[in-house]
Amino acid sequence: MRLSLVAGAPPLKNQSQVHLHHYTTETVAKVVLYEAAELLPGQSAWAELRTAAPLACAPGDRFIVRQFSPVTTIAAV
Repeated sequence: MRLSLVAGAPPLKNQSQVHLHHYTTETVAKVVLYEAAELLPGQSAWAELRTAAPLACAPGDRFIVRQFSPVTTIAAV
């Protein structure tokens, strides 16, 4: 998926843990960046989100990505 950080978000490093929200489900995920070692606010890159628990998703579903700590929204996919 293409992950875009919102303006004002802190930089996101490769292998960072995040909170992933999908409809009413929330789980922890690890971000694997494919194009950079770090993603800066306003930038986007191809990324894989490796979840701690399985998620039932369909193509085109939307996600909210929040920083692990403190919990603030950093991306919407």
